Amino acid sequence: MMKYMLARWMVVSFLIWANYQFSLAQADSGYKIAFKDYHSVEILDIKLSQDRKYILTSDYDGKVLMFDAETFDFVQTIKSPGTIPVSGIQSIRQDSVLLMSQRYPLGFRPEFDTLVVKNRYMDTLFHKQQFSFQFIDLDVDGHFGMLNYDKDRGEFSLSVFNNNMDLAATASFGYPAISRPHIIAVSHHFEKIAYSPALKSREIIVMDRSGESQSDTITVPENEEVFSLFFDRDNHDLYALTSNVDEDKTNLYNLNSGTFATPVYTVDYYATGFDKVSIRYDGDQQIISVIHGTNLPVKPLVVIRNKDGFSSQNVDLPYGATKAAINTERHEIIYVNQAHDKNIQNFSVYNYHSEKLTGTFPEATNNFYSSLFLPDNSWIALTTGYREDIIGQDIKYFEAGTFNNRFGALSFKNYLEVTHNILAYYAKLIENKGIAVIYGNDRDSILSGHSHYYRYDFAADRISRITDTKLNRIAFQDYHVEKNILLLGNGYYYNHQGQTEGIQFELVRGHSITPVEGAYKFGKLANNGQYLLTISKDDLLEIRDAETLQTIYTKELTAGSYNLHSVDESTFFVSNSFSYLDMDQCNRETDIFEVKDGIVTVTTIPCIVYNKIANANENVGYIVGDFGIGINN
Repeated sequence: MMKYMLARWMVVSFLIWANYQFSLAQADSGYKIAFKDYHSVEILDIKLSQDRKYILTSDYDGKVLMFDAETFDFVQTIKSPGTIPVSGIQSIRQDSVLLMSQRYPLGFRPEFDTLVVKNRYMDTLFHKQQFSFQFIDLDVDGHFGMLNYDKDRGEFSLSVFNNNMDLAATASFGYPAISRPHIIAVSHHFEKIAYSPALKSREIIVMDRSGESQSDTITVPENEEVFSLFFDRDNHDLYALTSNVDEDKTNLYNLNSGTFATPVYTVDYYATGFDKVSIRYDGDQQIISVIHGTNLPVKPLVVIRNKDGFSSQNVDLPYGATKAAINTERHEIIYVNQAHDKNIQNFSVYNYHSEKLTGTFPEATNNFYSSLFLPDNSWIALTTGYREDIIGQDIKYFEAGTFNNRFGALSFKNYLEVTHNILAYYAKLIENKGIAVIYGNDRDSILSGHSHYYRYDFAADRISRITDTKLNRIAFQDYHVEKNILLLGNGYYYNHQGQTEGIQFELVRGHSITPVEGAYKFGKLANNGQYLLTISKDDLLEIRDAETLQTIYTKELTAGSYNLHSVDESTFFVSNSFSYLDMDQCNRETDIFEVKDGIVTVTTIPCIVYNKIANANENVGYIVGDFGIGINN
């Protein structure tokens, strides 16, 4: 039954979508339904449209959004999430076309980087090609840069384009190098280029437009670290922003003499070589925005240069920022705020004329609540987080048919301590069983010095120890409620974290602890408790008899990011998003392993990833990555 329903997911989901669209069209009740999208992962680029009316943003999931530059309301989803981040965006041709750099920020597998070209108004993708490049944000009005590596010539090249012209370069600069420059700047008359070859480099190289002769090499003092270069718009003097490592000061140097002499401006600001700088001309004023290039919540710096000299402002943004765009039409800097475990990545807007923050958008003060029904029709609501641990989250429990929150003003952690005398450090919700698995101490275990695992029954408001045995491993992996089986490890494996070490697993049954030989990434128990599926550190999938640990099936998987699900009595779903990408393939798949009487039957569904599956009483719901939600048949 399960396989039959899931095999029909595409047709069913399309019908659901069509019905939803029809419902919106027919809605005449006086209510207006509007969809608002947002970023839930790191924003990699932020740009303004050419007419300064819109803000364009892209993120690590490959999503590209557009917001109103005056109200900051959501306007349009330009590109839905995908498998590869969109690390850079650029609007061209009177904002009718959007260029997107689909690549990992640090150049992961650059041979598979892609240029995506999209018509912004007709919602059509009219060009896509393999091309490894990086957008360079220039302070030259109406122009942008594209940096790419020419394998045949063994050199990097920077091409400068006019925003409103076809992709024919206004100017090109080439220079031999095996790695991209750390910092790069172009003069406003396109005759010179200046760059720092690498982080903490002791030299700045200035070249003319032809690239045939090296105009100058400027030596960087030992106590200075260059983090930005730019040219003056009128006299084309070269300037450098540096961090003075001895004094924690930021210096601004005019390098027209070819040396770092006396700085023309100094400000008390701790900068690093990773700081991100945006520069724009607002009339005769040059606006220089500096964002601290670490995860520390350092307040951004704004330096303003005009005919009277220099001035600076520290933006009172206590949580720091990661990116910025300067809107000279409104005298505003739009900062992408640091995340700090927020569900929505938001913006703060600063007016450098009034020197005031004008707002934060979207105005979401707390993380979202999610809710679900437990088996007895009681229900809970809890704030959503990035991990499965719910002990630190706000959680509310309601008996069936009521809005009476049993926990009152207490958090779940405090409720367990006050009512059940449990000092809890970790809690995992087993949602389809109405159980929470808790790691912590009661009064007896505090005296013994040993922590234990407990199970909390929401409906009965009862807590009991899962085992009295002293545990060797404490990192929770899985739990079978009816058979009281714990799968524990000596740590956790997280997808995309670059972790290579394996985890050692143990099965805990009552007072018995059984090691699972080997080193693993993930493990999952079948819903009937009879089988254990593991994925080793070398991407070998094994299915074992959970009682004897005898292996009954093995399969070598493609290295990737895994989602594991247990459905029905003894069926496993393993969804895999591949680490190494092939331009001609969809780079993802789901394997269904159905185990019956020790025999494993395998079905492979290409191009599909199941993010979440829930089933009970022949009913099934599932979330399919990049597509939507399916319910039953």
